[in-house]
Amino acid sequence: MRHKYHNKLGAFNIKNLMIAIFIAIPSFLIAQIGVQEPSIKTGVQFFWSDTQTNNSDPATLEKIEVTSGGVTTEYNTFVVPSSYSLTQVGPGGHGANRIILNGGPVVPTTSANPATWNPIALAAFQDTNLNHYFSSNTNGRDFCEDFTALPFPNNPPQDQAISYVPAIPSNTDGILAVTERGGNNCYYIEVFGIPAGGGPEQLLGDTFVKDGGQNYSGGTCTFGTPLGDSDYWRSGRCNNNGQTVGVALFYLNELAPTGSSITRIEFVGSTNDHGDGKFFILQKYAVDQQVIECLDETYNGDLSILNNAPAGSTYNLVSGPTPAGLSFNLNTDGTYTYVPTPGFTGDVNFDYELCLPAPNQTNCETASATLMYVALPPEPTFTQDCSGGNTNQTITVTSPLNTGANPGQYEYSLDGGTTYQSSVNFTGLSPAGNPYNLVVRDTYTNNCERTSSSNPINLVDDTTLPTITCPVDITANTDDDGTGNCTTTANIGTPTVSDNCSVISVVAQVGGVDIDPTTYLFPLGDTTVTWIVTDSATNTAQCNQTVTVIDNEDPVAACQNITVQLDATGNATITAAQIDNGSTDNCGIASLDLDVDTFDCSNVGTNPVVLTVTDNSGNTATCNATVTVQDNINPIAICQDITVQLDATGNATITAAQIDNGSNDTCGIQSLAIDVDTFDCSNVGANTVTLTVTDGNGNASDCTATVTVQDITPPVAICQDITIQLDAAGNASIAAADIDNGSNDACGIQSLAIDVDTFDCSNVGANTVTLTVTDGNGNASDCTATVTVQDITPPVAICQDITIQLDAAGNATIAAAQIDNGSNDACGIQSLAIDVDTFDCSNVGANTVTLTVTDGNGNASDCTATVTVQDITPPVAICQDITIQLDATGNLAIAAADIDNGSNDACGIQSLAIDTTAFDCSNV
Repeated sequence: MRHKYHNKLGAFNIKNLMIAIFIAIPSFLIAQIGVQEPSIKTGVQFFWSDTQTNNSDPATLEKIEVTSGGVTTEYNTFVVPSSYSLTQVGPGGHGANRIILNGGPVVPTTSANPATWNPIALAAFQDTNLNHYFSSNTNGRDFCEDFTALPFPNNPPQDQAISYVPAIPSNTDGILAVTERGGNNCYYIEVFGIPAGGGPEQLLGDTFVKDGGQNYSGGTCTFGTPLGDSDYWRSGRCNNNGQTVGVALFYLNELAPTGSSITRIEFVGSTNDHGDGKFFILQKYAVDQQVIECLDETYNGDLSILNNAPAGSTYNLVSGPTPAGLSFNLNTDGTYTYVPTPGFTGDVNFDYELCLPAPNQTNCETASATLMYVALPPEPTFTQDCSGGNTNQTITVTSPLNTGANPGQYEYSLDGGTTYQSSVNFTGLSPAGNPYNLVVRDTYTNNCERTSSSNPINLVDDTTLPTITCPVDITANTDDDGTGNCTTTANIGTPTVSDNCSVISVVAQVGGVDIDPTTYLFPLGDTTVTWIVTDSATNTAQCNQTVTVIDNEDPVAACQNITVQLDATGNATITAAQIDNGSTDNCGIASLDLDVDTFDCSNVGTNPVVLTVTDNSGNTATCNATVTVQDNINPIAICQDITVQLDATGNATITAAQIDNGSNDTCGIQSLAIDVDTFDCSNVGANTVTLTVTDGNGNASDCTATVTVQDITPPVAICQDITIQLDAAGNASIAAADIDNGSNDACGIQSLAIDVDTFDCSNVGANTVTLTVTDGNGNASDCTATVTVQDITPPVAICQDITIQLDAAGNATIAAAQIDNGSNDACGIQSLAIDVDTFDCSNVGANTVTLTVTDGNGNASDCTATVTVQDITPPVAICQDITIQLDATGNLAIAAADIDNGSNDACGIQSLAIDTTAFDCSNV
């Protein structure tokens, strides 16, 4: 698993071009000479500290992340080389070499010379800007992946080197990065240094950086994995000429074995074009550390032992320690001293800073250190077995002991810690070896040691009896063991025993039988416990202890709620046994008592009672119960019949008290209720009513009574005067309803009757009529009304046409009777009249005459007749003689007027005519 390391400084120093990236890898790898090492080809990501908008802009690398096995490692600490040298100029000569900075040559070919070249080249190799790099052409040779090609006898390829003073340790925490413009050239890399076991500088490892025939030119310089067999990643940044910056990555300890120190790295152009780029190392120096120290020990540590820093690195305290302890001192060489507070166990933490020696003195990292102060192992205890005599005694450690889970945690010493063994038994001992000193150490906690307080241990030949002192007599309670029994276990203690050698056993007996004093159940009263001690030589001693057990446990009172019913007299009695629900006591119950055991009507409902339970030792306990007293005796319901009268509205109301005839109950009547308490006309007569008598406890009884409902209120007779008309026959009839004007009765009208109901012409006018109103229950009332009889039927007028003649005077007169043709009226004709009764000559002909027939009640009818007037009197003709003369023609005409001599008629002359009007000569 690789780990993520963070540079405390958080940024690159401009001197840090050649970057050693050191990280943890899955296993310790041993570099091999002349063998191609694998590059890192998956899980890589590059991060930049600037934005490149033009090819000539800086391409400054901030960090590299590599993900392997699901763990991402961040490389951001760069190592600065102390010097640079061009150890071998290639076939193209020094004039082909350049240092390029953002597109411009820092050292052009025309001015290249060692005096100016080396420091300028070193500056390029110390810069994290990948657009600040070495460039060359025709200074390499084509021998990529051919480890046998070197050395070249003629025109060797160009060789450059960077050196590290002091040397850089190689470990599992670093990578080597190689850049190449376009990734189209091959390098041969050699790493020199001191091997892990020491010795002179030598080649530690080598490899080729393969281009795989690729050329990352053109395009947009996008990020990508190595193509084909190439070792170069496409970094995502461009060199000044537009080619992608290729970056190859190798784990450092695959080129320099773990534990070796790198002094120099050389790289050789292994393609003819040589290549254009640089290389750098990133490495982790400061590592987190954790050490274990024993309780109250002063710890003297050295941070440099576990760190990977080169010689001359310096250390500084960043924070802590926490807790501060009594004192702490960190020296610049990494050594430190911590004095804890007495009795402290736990972690002591502090952070420190490690800075590399020059020229990398600005490269500093931080890490943490933890001192784990642990407790000492338990004090060892032991037993001695002296039964073997003076030459074969045994000391056996009884604690602490190893377990199956931790089989080798503890080791034991009997010589004060000089030698240790895992066995708890030390055998073959004799008093001649005195004194012995027992020590135990904990191998899990840095071998922390603990000595026995019994040291020194001196063995003897045992002929002395052991001594024993019993624990004091004790008094125990039955509840001490929490079992609720009439016995108890008791912590009776253990006797104090001693022996000049060792005690083999201590037993307790009751009545001569061994007991386990921790589980033995002591009964009530006094029990004698005999303690017997036996040493390893079978010597014994004994003492007695008295254990007195007292029952201090109250009974467990258990109550149950009960329900009781009052008897017919309203009383009830209960016993304590009824309330008891299995009360118990560890040593038996002596009595049960109740505080209340009698109840009456006043107790109906829930009543609290207290049950007191007393055990055989006088301990008491109480519990509460509820006695529900019920009155289940129904009251005695007694009814009586009653009679009630409806009021004027036809209603009547009664109360239960009217029906009640002395109903009663032992616990008192709560309520009287009847099923029917209102009556109306529909209930006239006998009605059955049920009286429900309920006592205060909800018990009820019924009885029935007859309620006779009477309606004795007469109806209200209301009359109205009416006017009626005789019919055509002169008759009229009426009904009682015609006279009734809303007569009413609360129970309804049974009948309406009138004394006169027919009328004729003799009754025309006001007539008194009596209305009799009778209800359904035979009650009656009268009222009178005036019936006005009217004859409003006109008579029947019947006319006839007549003819009359004018008299000689030209006049004629008629009477109504002449026109009447039998006009009639049911109540008789009062008069006949005509509108015209005289006629003269002007009326000759047909004349309309109206006959008006009026009856005795002023009713009238008309009819018309035609009166034909005739003039039958001829006129009086009076002539006169005349003489006339013919005219010249012998003719002459006359008129009737010439002859008339005053002819007349009462009705006037209509015409005059003569039979001859013309005369001629013949008539002369």
